[in-house]
Amino acid sequence: MPILSYDLIEDRGQAPQPSIWSAAAQIFLSNAAKKSLGIKFQLDHDDLDSFEIAYLNVEGVPVSLQRYQEEPDGIYTLQVDAEKIGQIRRRKVSTFVHSLLVTSWKLSPSEIVWTNKELDHPESYSVLLR
Repeated sequence: MPILSYDLIEDRGQAPQPSIWSAAAQIFLSNAAKKSLGIKFQLDHDDLDSFEIAYLNVEGVPVSLQRYQEEPDGIYTLQVDAEKIGQIRRRKVSTFVHSLLVTSWKLSPSEIVWTNKELDHPESYSVLLR
């Protein structure tokens, strides 16, 4: 699998705004891993809670890492623009996520809490986009 390059988007105003963020995986990132990957989180909030978030551009695909205040330390949800992965990368979402987490970021299987395989079947969620 190819190593994917990414850029951190530090200015929230420049962050991508896909039509739908799809939760693709939940991962454990230690402070050392965040530092070695160069990922810096911003504090934000929504109507429900405060959270940390980092926006990335992974070879043209919008990606975010988010951790709500109530979630365990180090556990982040990886959200992707699943439609963009199909359009730009011409591959399954699970392949893209695996390339990012395992090949590029060198996460071990124990650091990947879960992955969303349903995103490989757009017919199962495309009805939500209409």
